[in-house]
Amino acid sequence: GIRISELLSTLASDIDSRDSILRVRADISKTRKERFLPLSTQTLGLLKTLSITSTENGCNNLFLSSNTSLVIGSNHIIKNFKRYKR
Repeated sequence: GIRISELLSTLASDIDSRDSILRVRADISKTRKERFLPLSTQTLGLLKTLSITSTENGCNNLFLSSNTSLVIGSNHIIKNFKRYKR
C-alpha cells in the first residue's frame, strides 16, 4: 500500500510503464526505504493521464490542484474524505 502523503509526492518519473510498477522513493517514504508497488492496467492508465496533465502544467508532480496547478496537500484530501463520509 501507499500513504496519502507518499502518493501526493509521486513524480512522473516514479512510474515504470514497462513493468507496471510505482516506485515510492526513500526520501518520501515514512520508513525511509524505497519500495515498489505493482500497478493494475487501469491504475497505470490513470497515472499516465495525470503525468501528461502535470507535464502540460510544467510540473513533475502528478497530483495537482485543478484550481491553482499546485501540489495537493494531504490535509486537503483528508478534509474531503471527512466531508464525503457525512
